[in-house]
Amino acid sequence: MANIEGLSDCVKEVFEACFSGTLSELKESVNRLLLADSPDLKDEIEKSNSKKRDEVILTSFELSALEYIRDSKQRCVSHIAAAGGNLEILNTLLTASPNLAHIEDENNENSLFYLIRSIITNSFESDMVSADKLDKSSSLEENRIDCLILLIGLCGINNMNKFGLSPLHVATELGSYQICKILLENNANVNVCSKSFNTPLSIAVIKSHTILVDLFLEHGADPNIISVEDKGDDNSDSDKSIPPPLVYCSSVGNTGLVKKLLENGADPNICDSQGWTPLHCASESGYLSVCKLLIEYNADANIICKKKNAYILAVMNGHDKVAEYLKEFTNESDTFEFLHKSETENELNNNEVDCPTDELDFLRLHDSEELTDEEMEKIKRLVKETRDCGKELVGIEDYTNATNCYTKGLSLCPDLPEFNELKSILYSNRSFTNLKLKNLNQSLRDAKQAVKFNPEWSKAYLRLANVYKEKGETVDYLHNLFQAFVRDSKNSELKRRFQSEFNKHRKS
Repeated sequence: MANIEGLSDCVKEVFEACFSGTLSELKESVNRLLLADSPDLKDEIEKSNSKKRDEVILTSFELSALEYIRDSKQRCVSHIAAAGGNLEILNTLLTASPNLAHIEDENNENSLFYLIRSIITNSFESDMVSADKLDKSSSLEENRIDCLILLIGLCGINNMNKFGLSPLHVATELGSYQICKILLENNANVNVCSKSFNTPLSIAVIKSHTILVDLFLEHGADPNIISVEDKGDDNSDSDKSIPPPLVYCSSVGNTGLVKKLLENGADPNICDSQGWTPLHCASESGYLSVCKLLIEYNADANIICKKKNAYILAVMNGHDKVAEYLKEFTNESDTFEFLHKSETENELNNNEVDCPTDELDFLRLHDSEELTDEEMEKIKRLVKETRDCGKELVGIEDYTNATNCYTKGLSLCPDLPEFNELKSILYSNRSFTNLKLKNLNQSLRDAKQAVKFNPEWSKAYLRLANVYKEKGETVDYLHNLFQAFVRDSKNSELKRRFQSEFNKHRKS
């Protein structure tokens, strides 16, 4: 056991010398390792090192030992020297034994991967290198670019690790313009494509590294490359594959990158692994400016994916402005005119909502009065008390008296803009109680008044929709349900209800 621990300590000394030591320190540490492993080699090692030289040279014994040393992650001395940016050690090792440059660790990464991460992040983790040695490596920063040039000449610059990443992918993910530029100038493939991560351009787009997007496009990056897993492979894990750059930019509403990609030849109708186009993604998320840009570059609004076009996706997610815009570019048979305009809306726009004569008389009582702030607050307090009374009566299902409470509250409201919100609430509540009492026509009038006094209130449209549903008027029901959803698109229950009802209508 003591011998094993001694060997482990010697190996650690070798790795620390590779990371941030001198050539002399490396030579001394590897000799200690050789002697610890094979004490009978002492005379031969001393003889080999007895020759006087002007410079430190590693003997064949020492090089042979260094070639076979690995840590628990299958990293060799070249990996460690690269991670430390130790130019003297790395140059010596690779000159004497070029094959070290091709040795891969447990993740199929050669020394170039380690150096790139070291340059960009200035960090490295290893249980074989002590903390004080790791800190010391920062003094060698100026050598790391020279190490990079050295390794580029010896390692496969387009090799991929087991995760499908090339050195250019890694440098892109870490956002280093300097390293990416050096790699490209030394013949790195700008269009190298990974099954899981697509191209470096895709990563730059996802990370919003605009300067790298420009660099890659200048070097001939193709924005239309799709990874192997995206090309109709039924066995691929398509949910985990990265979408084409334009699809991703459109889905997050990055108008600037969308424009840049389109200007550089991106296909506006390219699909991701599931068949969604950039226009599908932009419309689903409600990005009107992106939709307009894609249409300008001839995106097809009629492409169907999972029985939905871009217009339908906008409708189903409550993006009325996007739906209105896309309607012009969508086949007429696939649009729903009533979602944009209905007889109900025309009535509201023309101020033709019926209002009972007795209520008009109550409201006019206040027309000529000039109320002080104190008087207005007093009236509001009284109105809210009648509203709360109505709510309590609804709670015990006394809809008749609840209706009377709401009517009383309305009679107290002056015809002033400051009371519009309160009046909308009272009309909405009274619409509900009248609906419960099967007074459908009065319930409809109240719901229309609720919309009139607060046109941006989702619940008012929902009240109106519920009345039309009870009356069996499907078109107006769906129209007002859509208007309610548009005004509260983050309401998951309302979204579920609208989408369910809309899908039923589409099927019928």
